Amino acid sequence: MRTTATSGARIAANAAAALSMGFLYGYFDYHIQAATDYRFMGTLFPWVAMFLMFILPNALEHYSRIPIGLANAALGLSTEDLAYWLWAHTPPSSWAWFYPVWHGIPLDDVAGILIALLLYRLGEGYRARWEARYHVVR
Repeated sequence: MRTTATSGARIAANAAAALSMGFLYGYFDYHIQAATDYRFMGTLFPWVAMFLMFILPNALEHYSRIPIGLANAALGLSTEDLAYWLWAHTPPSSWAWFYPVWHGIPLDDVAGILIALLLYRLGEGYRARWEARYHVVR
């Protein structure tokens, strides 16, 4: 009999992938921005990368996995911003002209993390209902 990972283990694996992608992209983003003046890559590339790495593969697997892909993308994009600030040694308030910041806390990144947590929960609920409906045995 095959066993499947618990929902917590699946969420942890997805979150680990999103966090690692976010930290890696934040590192490359900092070094690319320090070496060049790139506007196009800095604004569009993270969205395209997160779509191709997280949302598309989950959507192709099954439509019930789309919330998991969106959660991975939201967490990855939030982590990318935070990693950039860590590498640059600057507080998020230095970007207050671009990001909504309240008392030094980047509100868009906090919202991204909260949305990711809600989408992970929603996605696992869809998965559980789908498996129960079609009697999926793993």
